[in-house]
This record gives sequence, structure tokens and C-alpha cells, in this order.
Amino acid sequence: MATASHLDSVIIESDNQEVIKLAISEQVPPWETLAIFLDIRHLARQGNLQLPWTPRSNNRAAHWVAQAHARNELPVGWASHPPLALDEIVMHDASPVSL
Repeated sequence: MATASHLDSVIIESDNQEVIKLAISEQVPPWETLAIFLDIRHLARQGNLQLPWTPRSNNRAAHWVAQAHARNELPVGWASHPPLALDEIVMHDASPVSL
């Protein structure tokens, strides 16, 4: 997707430290996810993929998407035309924090 979109770099944040560790290590992941982790590692070796850990509180949009997908409620085209609930989360996250 990154190559097809002509992106110079991609950042995928996760609140799951075990997934991040498996993605950047040479450990053998569970066979059910082997192909995915091999793809991730290949992209990371090309230098255009970053996989930082972030607390769940900073990852609310991704959490919303995962929950909507699990409930089979994620609409087609959600990334280019986000549902109102997701758009509100993204806008809130993008707002400057008041001190």
C-alpha cells in the first residue's frame, strides 16, 4: 500500500508491545500470522516503515476501527470517508491540548 501510494515513509503505531517486538525481531511468530509478520519485516528492512509503541490512550482511532471491524460495522471506504464517530475522534486527537 505504501509503495502503491508513493509514500516515502509509513508509521504504524500500536499499543501492543508483543506485536511490535515480533515485528522487529527475528523471533518466529505464530504460524497463523507468519505471512503478515514477514511482510512487515520486509517493509521495515526497506527503511520506510516505523513501528513505535504508543499507549492505548493515544491510539483511540485505531481502537475504534478495530472494534468496528470486529462487530462487522466498518463501512467500505472508511479510510477516505470516515464515519462521523471516527472523524470526531481524529479531530479531538488533532486538537491542541489545553494546559
